[in-house]
Order: sequence, then C-alpha cells, then structure tokens
Amino acid sequence: MNEMLRQVLTQTAGYAVAMFGGLFILGFLQRGFMLKFLIVRASLGRKILVRIQHLTHWGYAVGIWSEGDLIIGKKGDRKRISNVSTDDIYRSLGIAWVDLDGKKWCILPHVSTVAVSGHDPEKMESLITRAMYKPPLDDQQKLIKFVLVLVLMAILVAGVSAYLSYSGLQKIEGLVPLLNSLKQGLVVPTG
Repeated sequence: MNEMLRQVLTQTAGYAVAMFGGLFILGFLQRGFMLKFLIVRASLGRKILVRIQHLTHWGYAVGIWSEGDLIIGKKGDRKRISNVSTDDIYRSLGIAWVDLDGKKWCILPHVSTVAVSGHDPEKMESLITRAMYKPPLDDQQKLIKFVLVLVLMAILVAGVSAYLSYSGLQKIEGLVPLLNSLKQGLVVPTG
C-alpha cells in the first residue's frame, strides 16, 4: 500500500509540475498579462486593465478609476493620473481598458477598429436567405457509407485491442505457475 501511495503521489506531483510549469511559461511569454487580466476580470468591474505603451513593447498594470482619476499600482508605489474621462475607457474581452503612454504617463486616445469597410447589408441579407433556403444535399448515400466505414473501423480497432489484451493475459497466466514454483524454491525448466 505504501508503494502504491508513493506512485500516486509521484504521478500527481508530475502532473502538477507540468501544469504549473506550463502556466509559468505562458505568463512569462505574455509578460504578466494573464494574471493581471484575471485580477481585473475577478474584480467584477471595480478595476481597469491599463495597457502601457513603452518604446519597444506593451506592458500591463491594474488600475482603479475613481472620481476622474486613474490610480495605478500597489499601495507602496502608486501613480495617479488626473482628468481621465469615461470616453478614454473602453471595453474589450469583457473588461474595461485604458491605453497609457509609458514615457509621458498620459492617456492615449483609443482607436476603434470595429468599423468594416465595404459592407453591403442587402447583399449579405441575400446571401443569408439563399443559404437558409438551399435544397438539401443528395449525398445521403455518401454519408451512410462514411458512417458505416467509421463503425467498421471502430469494430476492427476494438477487436484488435481485445485480442492483444487476451493474449497478454494468457502470457501472464502462463507465468503464474513458474512464479509459484520459484517462490517455493523449486526451479521448473521451461520448455
């Protein structure tokens, strides 16, 4: 029992190392974005994710907007930016964002990329209507053949795995008398 418990704990530790190692690498590659995003998401709208534009990269911080001021950072090292309007705050990925210049520490205007050029609503409506009322495909025979081939392949795989399992059990059952004789101190020649 002790050996079994050790194996279970070893396997659990291996999975935990792989999982937390993957999360660490993901956080390292994203430069801390994931943790800060989760903090803002968990705050249920009380906090804002601040995207800071540096010269070579984007950085992320958690901020609080109160009475027109944006407060960034923890209690010991806080920065306050005044005159932040609600027009500077935008929503993306289900949270509130603010873009900030990392050199001047001022709010950057948000550029919306939602507008689509060349969209024709009448043509889109026509395409949707045609797709809804198209005739059914006559490939029912092909679909039935495909499903039949899949079922036959599944039966074949199950049969091969059952045969391999059965032959493995036969080999193990053949070793039981030999192991019992070795346990008693008698050596039985194998033939």
